[in-house]
Parts: sequence; C-alpha cells; structure tokens
Amino acid sequence: MTETDNRFYQPKDAKDALRYIESLFNQYVQAPLTMELIAYHQKLVKQIEDDVIPTAKAAHQDVQVKNAEQMVDAMHTCCGHE
Repeated sequence: MTETDNRFYQPKDAKDALRYIESLFNQYVQAPLTMELIAYHQKLVKQIEDDVIPTAKAAHQDVQVKNAEQMVDAMHTCCGHE
C-alpha cells in the first residue's frame, strides 16, 4: 500500500460512506466558521449528493438514500444553507 492509498478512505458501501462523513461532520460542527471549513463542508455535502446518493440508488438501498438525503438536509440546516 502506498502513502497515497493510506490518505484516502474507501467506503465499502453507501452506509459506510455516510457513517464516515457523519464522523467528519461531528468533528467540526461546533467549530468557528472559516472559509476553509465552509469549503470543506460544501465538499462533504457534494460528495453525498454526487456519490453516495447515486450509489445507494443504483444498489436499490432505499433506506440509505433516505438517510443520505436527511444528512444533506441536516448539514444544510446547521450552517444556514436552507
């Protein structure tokens, strides 16, 4: 395994990806807002919308689609993006 391989987390499925993103979100949700943090937050939301939800839909994982959509809503609400 190369150093690059160690830097990137590869989730097993949509549920695993959501758990990982949720843990990242929980680490910074109470932190003071900075431009870097906002950019990071937007990147995580985009990852759910562009990667996790389509993957869950393709696998017919309706519960994970719903969970991902709820997570996106919560992430928008927490940071005033509603």
